[in-house]
This record gives sequence, C-alpha cells and structure tokens, in this order.
Amino acid sequence: MSWHGQHANATDAEVSRAYRITNETVRLELLKLAGLPNVSIGGPVLDYAGILGDSHFCLCPKGASSYTSRVFEALFAGCVPVILSDDLRLPFDEQANWANFSIRWPMNRTGTELHDYLSGLLKERPEYVLSLQREVARARCWFDYFGLEEDPLQCSPYVAILRGLTVRSAARPRLPPAFASALRESVEN
Repeated sequence: MSWHGQHANATDAEVSRAYRITNETVRLELLKLAGLPNVSIGGPVLDYAGILGDSHFCLCPKGASSYTSRVFEALFAGCVPVILSDDLRLPFDEQANWANFSIRWPMNRTGTELHDYLSGLLKERPEYVLSLQREVARARCWFDYFGLEEDPLQCSPYVAILRGLTVRSAARPRLPPAFASALRESVEN
C-alpha cells in the first residue's frame, strides 16, 4: 500500500498550518505505518506515479476538506483506492459501483488495523484483490475526461453528468400549468 503527500507535520509552515486548522489527523496516523512491510508512506516523492503503479492499494486520505484527488490518481494508476474520508460523497455513484473497485475504511481506524486488513486481503484473498483491480480498469472511463479506452457515448464523465442531470430533472417538482382564464386575461391586457 502507498501514500505520499503533505500533512500537518510538513516542514513548510503554510502547509502545516493549513492541515492543523482543519484538524486533519488521518495523514499523521498514516505516517506511523511507514516502515512496515510492503508499505510506501511519507512526504512527497519524485516517483510518486511509479510508486502508485507498483501498489495494490493506494491510500486516499481526506485533504484539508473531505475531498481528495488521491482517489482519481489511484484509478489511473490501476491501484485499488482505499478511501479514508468518512464524509466524502463519491461522484457518479449511479453509474460506477464503488464497492466493486474501492475500499472505504473508517478514518478513526487508520493504523495497524488497516495495514493488517489489507495485508490479509493480499494473503488470504488474492483473487478478490485482482477482481478489484480489474474493476478499477473497467470503471476509470467514468472519470477520464480525455479517455479513448471506451466509447465516450457509453462510458465517460460527460455521459455520467448528463445521466445525473436527467435524473435530477425528472425528480424536480413541476408547477401546474396556468389556468386558461389567467392566460386569456394577460393576453387581453
């Protein structure tokens, strides 16, 4: 598993302050896992994309808000996103079944329990991990604005947005049509 990024103990005072203001603690807990077997965790690194590509699981902690771009980095690296943000609402959940290609993990249990769980999946259920990775490859077209892997009329963020708007539009309350007498009066005046 891997994660590299900024955190509340960063050497840059501005970065540190930003994470401390939002009381972001998940990243600090992840730092405690550095040095465990099959773990690459720490501050920013030059070969970040290579590390993600070599990982089975990419940890996606919340940032200064519940949002994290780490989810999308994981998808494009072919890595199973492990979402560590309790309040994150995942996009396009009508089209993409997130349970088939990601793992949501409670923020307050980020520690050796997470490491043990993911290590256990690799040892005891490698076929499940492989199925998650296959689904990552299938689902990422929903998030690729420039993708050519799939037919963009079948699987693309544009289709997902249009489908979502269609559902919202259908659910929107409709005003009853105006009465004919009210229409006639406005035409006569």
